[in-house]
Amino acid sequence: MGGQKLIHQYVLEQLTGSIDARHAAKRQLRILFVVSVVSALLVFLVNPSNSLHIGLAVSLLLTGIPFGVIAQSLTMRLVLAREKLHLKRFLIGKKGYIAPKDHVLQEHADLFSIAANLVCQEPFLSPNNSTAAWHTFGTLSNVQGVAVYTGWFGNSSQPSAFLYGDLVALLDVSHDIWDLGHVRKIGDSDKERFSQTAAGWKQQQLLPIGLAYATLPVKIDPNDISSNDLSGHTILLGSLGIEGSLGTNNFLPIHPSQSIARASAAQVAITLALAFLTVVSVLADTLFGVPISVHPLHILVFGIFLAPLLLAVYSWDHAIKPSKFQKNPSFSDALWSATIITALSFGIYALYLYWQGSLTPASGSLLQQSGSALMILTFGLCLLVHLALSRVVIQKIKKSEHNPLFVLTWASSLLIILILSYSSGPLLVSGGLMAVGTALFFGAIHEIRAHGNRHHTRGHILELLKTS
Repeated sequence: MGGQKLIHQYVLEQLTGSIDARHAAKRQLRILFVVSVVSALLVFLVNPSNSLHIGLAVSLLLTGIPFGVIAQSLTMRLVLAREKLHLKRFLIGKKGYIAPKDHVLQEHADLFSIAANLVCQEPFLSPNNSTAAWHTFGTLSNVQGVAVYTGWFGNSSQPSAFLYGDLVALLDVSHDIWDLGHVRKIGDSDKERFSQTAAGWKQQQLLPIGLAYATLPVKIDPNDISSNDLSGHTILLGSLGIEGSLGTNNFLPIHPSQSIARASAAQVAITLALAFLTVVSVLADTLFGVPISVHPLHILVFGIFLAPLLLAVYSWDHAIKPSKFQKNPSFSDALWSATIITALSFGIYALYLYWQGSLTPASGSLLQQSGSALMILTFGLCLLVHLALSRVVIQKIKKSEHNPLFVLTWASSLLIILILSYSSGPLLVSGGLMAVGTALFFGAIHEIRAHGNRHHTRGHILELLKTS
């Protein structure tokens, strides 16, 4: 069991190592802490004797710190649980899955809960082949009590030096963990059986997937990568969850590290937007006399209730398309989204007051309450649009990709936002249409930026792989 525990720990480190989701989560928490503390201090110091300022500062602290810890922990647990569920279904078999029925895999299904999906299309692994050959791990064996799935797909009648040559290079693990002497050589019967399975995989437009208890940071030589695919040492592609350039993978979810990174980025965007909106409202009130339109209740509802609920479902969702996000969302992405949402929300509030004839209505007046309701509705709708568009490429939404739990949570969050905005003050139909139009405008510029972002290109992916 000591060896299995060591392997489990090693795999967990490697799965998060390519993107280092756990370290990224810690960095996100530090960002949330700094943003919450700085914004709370700024709001408090503007007018320390004002009870509203004190309430806003406390709300920002509660939103950034406890919310950050809870949401990160919940997201991590749900992502890993989802990965375990899907890999178990693959290993023990389910309708629509090409799964081995071998009792060894069933017995060790739990050990594969964080297993890597190794996608290998590597011509140089078969020197006897004149064309590219499909390779995957296919033969079942038992290495120190751990089920290991090793094998070969190919179009050559000659035996491949895959196991005893390149397998050692790919699985560059110390011999106290992997005893490669126990991995039996592939026979002709195995090759025939594997070829039939490969044909079934290709017929269903599924990538050949090999499941093994290892994911290794193999550096990629750009000279080994063809112009049509991401071949080469593609063992790292499984850990990065990059599938868009390789083909279609309909049954395995996106890699957990990317899910965690995206949920973390969305979480940071929410916290930044709340902090920015509060600070802008306070400064506008102090400098220009525009009444504060944000209430501590708004911050608490958005930050402590709505956001963790949405992020939990978002992290569990497997409809996210890797082809849209072939890199991890960065802090600049979250900062950009938060800035745009804040600018649109407060801008629509100021524009509404201007159209009604006064930018400085009395605090608590009907005009100020109506403007506050409009701003909160706009902010909430933009937030929901941001999370929805971060989830899936809008052109690739299919019926099979709909997640009822996500839709239900999104709809309930929309209802809560409507109730929250209505409780802030009366809102006319024209104001509601303005909020909807603003949210749609935000969605449009969100998609334009996503499609025009050069960091999502194939060249950037190769740079990531070379430096991983």
